[in-house]
Amino acid sequence: MSSVDQFTLRSITQDEIPRVKQFVKQVFQVDRDGYEDWYENWVEQWGSERVPTVLVAERQVNLVGVAVSHYNAFHPHWVEVMVGVHPNFRRQGLGRWLHQALLQASSLQPHHLGTNGSYYRGNDHAEAFLFALGYQHTLDCHCLELDLQGFDFSHHLTLPSLPECNHLKLVSFTDLFTHAEMPQHVSHFLAYRYGEEHFWSPPQPLEHPVWKDFPLKGVLPALSFGLLTDDRIVGAATACIQGNDTLDMMWGYISRQYSIETAGLLLQTLYAHQFKAARARGLTRGDIEVDTTDLVIFSLFHWFPIEKATVWRILQKPRTTSNHSGAADDLNCL
Repeated sequence: MSSVDQFTLRSITQDEIPRVKQFVKQVFQVDRDGYEDWYENWVEQWGSERVPTVLVAERQVNLVGVAVSHYNAFHPHWVEVMVGVHPNFRRQGLGRWLHQALLQASSLQPHHLGTNGSYYRGNDHAEAFLFALGYQHTLDCHCLELDLQGFDFSHHLTLPSLPECNHLKLVSFTDLFTHAEMPQHVSHFLAYRYGEEHFWSPPQPLEHPVWKDFPLKGVLPALSFGLLTDDRIVGAATACIQGNDTLDMMWGYISRQYSIETAGLLLQTLYAHQFKAARARGLTRGDIEVDTTDLVIFSLFHWFPIEKATVWRILQKPRTTSNHSGAADDLNCL
C-alpha cells in the first residue's frame, strides 16, 4: 500500500488537457456521447478567463489521479467538483488528498453554499467516496433514450378536454417566431420556469448574462412547440437534432397556473407534436433528461417509449465552519 507522500501533485498546462480527458473517461467508465468534452463545455460557459481548476496526481510520471473544480454559471451558489483515481491506487487516501488540495486551490467564495459532486448510478466507488466525504444525495437525473419508430402518440395530439384548456392554442415555433417579440417572451418563460422548478437553492440569478440567449440556443423551431392563451406563453417544449437520427428534447415547461395533472397532460401534447415532427424528418430516436424533482415531466416517465435509461446522480456537500473562509475541510487521509 502506498502513502500520499509517494505521489506528486501539480496543476496542468493547456497542452495536457487531452491526456487528462482520456484519463477521466477511463476512470469514470462512461460512454455517453459528449462526456469527453466536459472541459470545453465548462470553459464555454464562462469564457477563457474562468477555466476549470485541474490538478493531477502522478507516481513516477504516471497519471494516477485527477481533481477538477468548476464555477457553474447556471448554479453559481455551488462549486462542481470531480475527483477520479486509478483503480490500482484507490483506498489509499489519494482521493481525499486530491479533494482537499482542490478546495485549497479553488477556495469557496462568500456566496458559495458548498460543493457538488455527481456520477452515473452504478459507480459504487464514486458513491462510497462522496458519502465518506460527507456529501448528501440531492437528486437523480434520468437520461432516457427513446425509440420513436413504433410509438403510437396519435391520441395525444389534441389538447385535453378540460375547462382550463378551452382557450389554449398550440403553435409551432416556426409560426410563433414570425412575431418579433415572441422569441424574447419564450426565452424569459423558459428561464423563469427553470428557476421555479430546478432543485438548486437559492435559484440562479436570471439577470446573469448567460441567460440572455441560452434558453433558445440550438433550438430548431420546426421541432419546438408552445402553448398560448391570449397571446401569452403558458407552455413550451424545445428540441434540436442530435446526430442524424435523434430528437434531442431540450426544455419542457408548463405554467404553474395549472395543476401537476393538467400540466402533465399539456406537456404530453407538446411532446406528441415533437414526435410527429421528428418522425416527419425521418428521426427514429429521442433523448431526454428527467429530474426526479421535476414532478410534471417525471409524471410522464411511464409514457415515454424508453429503450435505455441511465441515471446521473447528484450529491451536495454544504460548506462547514471549517471551510467558510475558503479553506478546505480538514480531511485526514485514510
